[in-house]
Amino acid sequence: MNKNLLKIGALALGMFAFGLMLNANAEELGEVSLTINSGESVCIYGTSLDLGAQNVQFDTAYEFSGNFGTWSCTDYIGVTEGWVLDIASSDLTNGLGNTISGANVQIMHETPIASWDVNCTGGDSTTWTTIGTTNVVIERSPGTDGVCSVSVGALDLKVDVPANQAPGAYTGTLTLTVPSF
Repeated sequence: MNKNLLKIGALALGMFAFGLMLNANAEELGEVSLTINSGESVCIYGTSLDLGAQNVQFDTAYEFSGNFGTWSCTDYIGVTEGWVLDIASSDLTNGLGNTISGANVQIMHETPIASWDVNCTGGDSTTWTTIGTTNVVIERSPGTDGVCSVSVGALDLKVDVPANQAPGAYTGTLTLTVPSF
């Protein structure tokens, strides 16, 4: 009987030790967390440009031109819906009701330079491009993520003035669609 108690005690001790070993291999679920602080997302662009003055010209077309400098957008948030910075021009009119068509307003800029992510691009305006309708300058493709920066240098604007255009101070509106990060 003592031997049986001893065997039962040894068996119980063995089962206890086996149970401890099983618990040593049990899985526990935990979690990992981190925070990546955002920088300031920003776009830098020009909104107005004075193209100066010229004397009226007869029987010949001529142009006014100017430079906005470098335009850029830096997306430190990683906006997945995409975004665009584009520009369009209205017709230009003087105080006497004379008009230069918005189709005569054009832009040209250097090839866009993207940093960090190839999904940030720009419009192809390395030749003069009409902005009488919307023209993309800088954009981020929708459905992408990550931070990015893109810039276009030397954004030039010109207005082709038709031959025999009436003199006067002409003004028009540049409409820019700018990302709101």
